[in-house]
This record gives sequence, structure tokens and C-alpha cells, in this order.
Amino acid sequence: MDIEDYVVDSERIVTGTKAKKGMSPGKESGKGNIACTTNRVVYVEGKDVVDISLNAVNSVEYEAPAYPVKILYLGVALACIGFLGIFFPSESVSTAGGFFIGSGVLTLLAGLYYRSSTLRLHTPNKSYEFSTRDDSIQNVAHALRGYEN
Repeated sequence: MDIEDYVVDSERIVTGTKAKKGMSPGKESGKGNIACTTNRVVYVEGKDVVDISLNAVNSVEYEAPAYPVKILYLGVALACIGFLGIFFPSESVSTAGGFFIGSGVLTLLAGLYYRSSTLRLHTPNKSYEFSTRDDSIQNVAHALRGYEN
């Protein structure tokens, strides 16, 4: 299903972008489309649809693209373990230390891939989280606040 198929003909799509929905337990989220119309926010991923009335949104949180802190900590920890290992006289421990340093550096580089901006919409019943690698999702947040009653 596409957003244009879901939205009523009388509604105008103000802005939209590709995004991922926050992870649900037991379900892996793929990439879908999120759009803000004059009355609601709609997210479509395959046959799944999230339809949120603008009147139901209590608060909006937007976070600019940021490096994931957990990946940063993991990369630094692996590199530190590796640096400790290279100072041992044993060749196998030094080799393992080099492996850990390499793993730490690769983990830190992988963090650049997972860098994303996040939009959280809070309603009285549920909170929704959407993310994208660029900052185009901020346009949805601006439009949402511009059309709320």
C-alpha cells in the first residue's frame, strides 16, 4: 500500500519522507513512508499503517542526526582492551590485542552508518518513534505543529 492510496482524496499531503518505525518486540521494522497531511500523520510500511490524528498528538520530540552512543562505547571498549593486550610479551595475546583494536575501529566506523535523526510522537495512549538517516523527518515535525488545532 502507498500513502497516496491510503489518504482520502480531500486531504492534502503537506510533506513526507522515507523512515523506519521504532522496533516492536518480535517484529523487525523495514523502511516505510511517513507523511503529514492537514489532519493526521500517516506511516505506511507494506500493508501496515499507522494513522495518528493531529489532535491526538500531545508532544513532539525531534533529535537531529546523532552518532549512536552505545556503538561509541562498544568501539572504545574494544580498542582499549586491544591496547592492553598489545603490551603483553606473549605473541598470541598481542595478536588478540591487534584483533580487538581492529574490531574497535571497525565498530566506530559502523556507527557512522547507524547515525540517524529521530521523531517521537506522544499521544495519550501510545508513543511512536520514527527515524531516518538524514534530517528530512524534521519537515514532518514542522508540518505537524503548523497544522495542529
